[in-house]
Amino acid sequence: MEAIADALEKTRWCRKDAAKMLGISYKALLYKMRQFNLDTPRSRRTTAAAPAAGDAATVVGTRNG
Repeated sequence: MEAIADALEKTRWCRKDAAKMLGISYKALLYKMRQFNLDTPRSRRTTAAAPAAGDAATVVGTRNG
């Protein structure tokens, strides 16, 4: 697990590059990440940066309007 976490940190969570660095397939890396509950930091930032529902509706409304 430490080798996987280190590879992900070194590649800045680029899973494709981490798999190549570890010498395993991309799918094997994804399986191991799920097995060890390794979550990408990117997914946390995406949800925090997402606009509120009202903001999204306003943007869509102004484009259609």
